[in-house]
Amino acid sequence: MEGPERVSIDIPKNRQGYTFAVDVRSEGTTDIPRGPYRVVFVLTSAFLIFEDDLSAIVPEEGFSYARLATPGTATQVLTAHYTWSNRPGGREARVSLRSKNNLLQAVVVEIPEEEIEVAALCSGQIVANLLDALAFIKRIPIQIRHVDVFPAAGRRLARRYATFPFGQVNVDEQNFRAAASAPPRLLPSLRHVHQAIGSTQPPLRMLSLCSAFDSLKQVRAQNNADLTAKRITPDRPKTRVPDDEVIRQHFPSFLGKPAYGFLERVYSDLRKHVAHPNLDAAGGLVVDPAKSLTHHEVDWNNEAMLRVLWELIRDEWSLMERHGIR
Repeated sequence: MEGPERVSIDIPKNRQGYTFAVDVRSEGTTDIPRGPYRVVFVLTSAFLIFEDDLSAIVPEEGFSYARLATPGTATQVLTAHYTWSNRPGGREARVSLRSKNNLLQAVVVEIPEEEIEVAALCSGQIVANLLDALAFIKRIPIQIRHVDVFPAAGRRLARRYATFPFGQVNVDEQNFRAAASAPPRLLPSLRHVHQAIGSTQPPLRMLSLCSAFDSLKQVRAQNNADLTAKRITPDRPKTRVPDDEVIRQHFPSFLGKPAYGFLERVYSDLRKHVAHPNLDAAGGLVVDPAKSLTHHEVDWNNEAMLRVLWELIRDEWSLMERHGIR
């Protein structure tokens, strides 16, 4: 049967809510099988949480609000033409649908690529274009839950791209008291962080984090003005970019540097491309939301940005409490 065996793993807190590639290998092997590949995009919708009865829905199998009008629709095979930026000319991939009881559950792409990363990116673009147009035509929300990559001639999973869920945390009376006493001036920043944490779309998460940073800059300016009027020097700690795994691996040049500098770099380098449809030389989006499931640049930036922003907001909250600023 296609799909991975079920396993239970502990997901570190700083990995929850983010998307990763999980390679599945046979015992004693280290190599990922080469292509061609069959890439299965299992569908879902964030609006599932509003359904009254979820008993008949198995998220692992896929779900969508697209019901195939005729049984024959699922047997149709489309031909998709695609290009890869590092290679001249184009290639063809075969696209088919997977359904159950006429409910569209997944889109399957058979693609003649030998490298698994290239196969994931190119097939992801094919499916994203298809779903973008379908969502527009039928006006329904349709998302990708996870992506499974198989060798074209086999049934053993080679890689899964999946978003890790959140785990439960303990909340006590002190947490609620602290939340209830949050300084009103700081609430816009907290709201944007809340929206970022709750977003399942990495580009939208980044926009919310950037909005939280904008709001925090305004709060700091207001607090500085209030303290200066009282002839008090703002006593914030000089927050630095922390030394952790994500920073060391993806942003080593910022280790120990001022936190503001890192946030400004993300803001200037990525936010403008996420917020606006800026195109690259090949006519594609500079930061393409369609790539966020299999290409994790935005996710890594989000994780580091949230860590740094959390420290800065916490420091500002403490400063406001010390000086009675509301």
